[in-house]
Amino acid sequence: RRVRGLCQITINWNEVHQTISGYGVSSAWIAPDMDDNTADLFFSEEKGIGLSLLRTRISPQGTTEIGTAQKAKARGATVWSTPWSPPPQWKSNNNVNNGGYLLPQHYKDYANYLADYYFRVKNSGVDLFAISMQNEPNFNADYESCLYTSQQFHDLINVVGPIFEQRGVGAKILFPEEIGFQWDLAQATINDPNTLKYVGVFGFHLYYLNPGPLNNYGKLVWETEVSDSQAQDVSMNSALTYARKIHLAMAVTNANAFHYWWVWSQGNNNGGLLTEQHQTTKRFWMMGNFAKFVRPNYVRIGITGSVNNVDITAYKSSSSQFTIVIINYNYNSVTINFDLNGTPPVQGLFPYVTNDQYNLQQLAFIEIRSATRFSYTVSARSVTSLVNK
Repeated sequence: RRVRGLCQITINWNEVHQTISGYGVSSAWIAPDMDDNTADLFFSEEKGIGLSLLRTRISPQGTTEIGTAQKAKARGATVWSTPWSPPPQWKSNNNVNNGGYLLPQHYKDYANYLADYYFRVKNSGVDLFAISMQNEPNFNADYESCLYTSQQFHDLINVVGPIFEQRGVGAKILFPEEIGFQWDLAQATINDPNTLKYVGVFGFHLYYLNPGPLNNYGKLVWETEVSDSQAQDVSMNSALTYARKIHLAMAVTNANAFHYWWVWSQGNNNGGLLTEQHQTTKRFWMMGNFAKFVRPNYVRIGITGSVNNVDITAYKSSSSQFTIVIINYNYNSVTINFDLNGTPPVQGLFPYVTNDQYNLQQLAFIEIRSATRFSYTVSARSVTSLVNK
């Protein structure tokens, strides 16, 4: 059955919000040199789901997953990197694991270490867009980790920023990448304009707290990691859980980017977009509903109206292409009437559907006879991208 009642949505072409950097995933530890077919599956617009961002790991030895980075770049993706720990000899505990902190006398050493890393990757043919200061600086883990206070971050960035400028490092500084939607470790930097000027991207993880409104201080805002360790779920249940997180990041936080954690899981859990056996999941295809059709430099545009238990966002390109992403959490289909306010004339839209039956499947063309008004019935428990192309 269908949800009854008036389901009216207006797409406001001239109500402009954030510019999209992209949607991505991480190869940290597990995918140093992805094969071409798998790289196509993740990063190709034509052959896969078109992810446009790759997050790689800076090891304590200063290496990364360069083979995978090169293949992602060759397919149009932007690459950036995160350290999980500085070299142990510069830390308070002389250990890459179990937290500890970076000793202040080694801030300059670490800044040059990160700059050296940037140029090694650049010499391999990959220009890093951003370098994070630290993965989850508020989580004392028994694996590679390092803790920071707000003041320590401030003082480190005050050293890294000038050295990056002096050495011509083209990557933006990204931080704080706390474990949840938390910003306490960014406050000392935010409160000092002379330090904040060096920051290019605010990053956050989503293991705790849902994303909410955020003052971006003129910086990019990226969600940079989320997953779960529950029993493996390849179904729409997991896909819709993470579709909701993407929607909140885009529509509430005005985030410019969203990343899942690993390319594939390690164990019988939901750590990756693929299973440990590299089988696709509904979560994987759902990411394609965003990544494949909401490309870098698209801009989110306004939506008026609401539909019960349905989330909707819309995006446009500078060449007047646009995409409407509809997430239906209902166990029944929903018919929605759309008005296109200020949109250039369009003959119709192609729906791409991920649900129990389809994996990012293109379905029948939707003809828009009045040029500005159409109706569409969204299938139950689904993510649908309506695309004019």
